Amino acid sequence: MAAKLETKIAAGALVSFLVVGTVCLLSYQSVHEARVTSRMVAHTYQVLTQLHAAVGDLTDAEAGTRGYLLSGESSYLGRQTENFREGRAAMQELTALTREDTVQQGRIASLRQKFDDKVAFLEETTRLRESGAEESAREIFETGRGQQVMNEVRQTAAAIEASERTLLAERQRSAAQTAANTKNLVLIAGAVNALLLALAFATIRREMRARRQLEYQLRHETRELTALNEELEAFSYSVSHDLRAPLRHIGGFGDLLRRHLGDRADEKTNRYLTVIGESTRHMGVLIDELLAFARVGRAELQRSKIDLDALVQAVLRNLHASVEGRDIQWKIRALPEVEADAGMMRQVFTNLIDNALKYTRSRPRAVIEIGSEPRDGELLFYIRDNGVGFDPRYAAKLFGVFQRLHQTEEFEGTGIGLANMRRVIHTWRPHLGRSET
Repeated sequence: MAAKLETKIAAGALVSFLVVGTVCLLSYQSVHEARVTSRMVAHTYQVLTQLHAAVGDLTDAEAGTRGYLLSGESSYLGRQTENFREGRAAMQELTALTREDTVQQGRIASLRQKFDDKVAFLEETTRLRESGAEESAREIFETGRGQQVMNEVRQTAAAIEASERTLLAERQRSAAQTAANTKNLVLIAGAVNALLLALAFATIRREMRARRQLEYQLRHETRELTALNEELEAFSYSVSHDLRAPLRHIGGFGDLLRRHLGDRADEKTNRYLTVIGESTRHMGVLIDELLAFARVGRAELQRSKIDLDALVQAVLRNLHASVEGRDIQWKIRALPEVEADAGMMRQVFTNLIDNALKYTRSRPRAVIEIGSEPRDGELLFYIRDNGVGFDPRYAAKLFGVFQRLHQTEEFEGTGIGLANMRRVIHTWRPHLGRSET
């Protein structure tokens, strides 16, 4: 339940972060567009300023030339040269400012041509007046050709200005729309976050109620489990004492009967007495392993650093009787230190190595390999052998109580060993694996 609650809270937080992140992103985009628009507005005003300057310089030059033609006073020509120079500079600046707009570049090229035509007209009339051809200068000036060129200059300039102002209006509308969308999004995001907070509060409150109910059930089940464990302890005591006593009596009276009969016992009687003795001993071993199986998982784990190399060597020394006289090739890889319960680890390796020795007994040369290898971020320990193996179809039965895949006549055992190992290893919560190889 805790994981479920954490998942819900994480999902709600993620959605909230996404909403806030989206608002921040769009707000940044809106600010960026506003800055771009501001730069473009400034750019438009620069274009308009240079456009007005070029046309104004040409207009001033025209007015000065007209005054000179009418009065003959050279003072009217005082700024003509500067007007021409400043006008051409303004035209160059216009070309640079609109270099990314091919349409405007075409209009400005036309404006520059008309500007130059008007300058040439004014310079021509000025030269005629200065050379004394006053009437010729006036006639040229009064033909209206100069006025026509000036009108074309103003019309082209007006087209350029209208285009710039259209672009300006579009950019301002786009910026206004973006700002309005961002404002609406902020309001929606606020509402969504408020809803998420309300849902999170309701979810946490519901989960807390459910958790309190679960804790109550858990306490109740813990009391029941404690009672069951006490019953199991009582059962273990009964098995240990009440069942062992009849077995001891059976075994004891069997031995007494064998001694009482002595040489009078025939072959059949001796066979019966042998079966009785072996059965009582087998039953005793079975009781011991059942008690060990019942105790596993109830003892408190005693964690400590364990040198597995030394532990395996100690287990092999204890199993010396099973090894003596056999041709066995041991492949023991370097094993790491681990932190675990030493008694349980010894029990696991003893049982598994003993199984490897038992099921390779029929091989002329047994090969037993012990080692470890990393797998999926965990450390896998293995014990492999070239024994008789088992049918993979029945692999799931290997770790069940009283489950055996071989006859007792072939290999001795009670069918509890691997089940016991599984409980031991599940106490640590790793995985006990098996392979038919």
